[in-house]
Amino acid sequence: MNANENEQYSETMIQQNKPKIAKESGWRWVVVLASLVFIAIRTGTERCYSVFYLSLMHKYNIEYAEVSQLMSTFYIAYGCSGILAAPLIKWAGCRACMMTLGIIASVSCFIGSLPGPFWKIVLCNGLIPGVCFGIQVVIAFTAVNQRFKSQLNLANQLICLGFAAGSFLSCPLYQALVENYTVNGALMVISGFYLHTIASGAAMWPLDKKPIAEEINAFRAGTTDEIESTGIKRNGTANVRRASRMFQSVRHSFGLNLFCRPEFYLAVFVYACQIIALSSVFSFLIPCAVTKFSLNKTQASFLPSAEAVGEMIAKFIWGIFFNRIPKRWQKPVVCCHFLVASVLLAILPSVRGFPSLLCICATFGLMVGGIDGFYSCVCIEVFGTEAFAAVFGYTNVVALGSSSGFLLLIGGIIDSTKDPSVAFYFGCGSYVLAAFLLFCLNQRISNSSKKVTNA
Repeated sequence: MNANENEQYSETMIQQNKPKIAKESGWRWVVVLASLVFIAIRTGTERCYSVFYLSLMHKYNIEYAEVSQLMSTFYIAYGCSGILAAPLIKWAGCRACMMTLGIIASVSCFIGSLPGPFWKIVLCNGLIPGVCFGIQVVIAFTAVNQRFKSQLNLANQLICLGFAAGSFLSCPLYQALVENYTVNGALMVISGFYLHTIASGAAMWPLDKKPIAEEINAFRAGTTDEIESTGIKRNGTANVRRASRMFQSVRHSFGLNLFCRPEFYLAVFVYACQIIALSSVFSFLIPCAVTKFSLNKTQASFLPSAEAVGEMIAKFIWGIFFNRIPKRWQKPVVCCHFLVASVLLAILPSVRGFPSLLCICATFGLMVGGIDGFYSCVCIEVFGTEAFAAVFGYTNVVALGSSSGFLLLIGGIIDSTKDPSVAFYFGCGSYVLAAFLLFCLNQRISNSSKKVTNA
């Protein structure tokens, strides 16, 4: 096989790994709805498992540092598994992966609901669902982004409506389940909720394209036969070329070229700060409301729901009106939202009274509600549709891995100081840093655009 044929292989791999944009048919909105349902189910785990904290601490006689291992393990698994999403999507397709992982998450949660030690809950309700959801969330966004050319911002905001809807519905529901069926009974019911992600995956009909596994295997079979027939193996150059082709395949599948772009690091750390702030707030909001704000458990469970109401309003506003803001002002506007959110978290520990706390949480949701959809659109704008799955996967690795470490750190500090409001100050600092990094990203993109224009 000569150099021209090797170059032809590289071009073929690029075309095979490049996602195909489907025609904008009505079915794309069914995929949006299916993704929204999955995100809502997944968010119930991320934002509302803190409902179980006090019950688990009482049942197993543990402190905040130990009980926070549940969500820390979930975030680590959720983040690290995201890097597998891009090659799995190219290999098996969105639909098959989504449905298979939904079954695994449901069975695992059911096993975790059975009586046993605390580590079994961490494994079956934290680690394994985290692995499944980390891949599924990338699949959900990728399935939608592959089907939209226009109205992409609206579609992403509608998907992210699941973050708010899941929190709004799940926290009071989980609290009612704990009060009526204990923690184990509540987890058993939740395992049934996870089964609905199978239906979400069933709606993601594949695009008019063969699974890439078949195409790659067919291509490799042809090139292997040619190598053997021409006798190139005798001089050893075939092994070198085969290694080169393997590296090209891995590079395209995992998007390794992203690591050469400074914008990638800035974008990832902006979203990581957002996730660190949200995980800090939602993991300790309900315990803090009960122990420090003197609310009962039912009232405390409505605080995340109030935040979710603000998020839902924000997503509708951002989805309809955000594109009307000039491109050069969109990122500075989001920076202002980050700064307002940091101020709200800074004053939250000093607020008293159930109505006032509801207002603060709703306003906080209004400020940060559109960030998830905005980040997806930024990734498409800067890196392109073909790199979206890889960008989102690596973002989850950094964001969720950082969140896991901060949750363990915050849990240890709370055990030492006996003050759960420490979590809100961590969130405040994260949003200030996010605003600074987003400002730097905006400057970087603007400078690159000017260079292209001048050239």
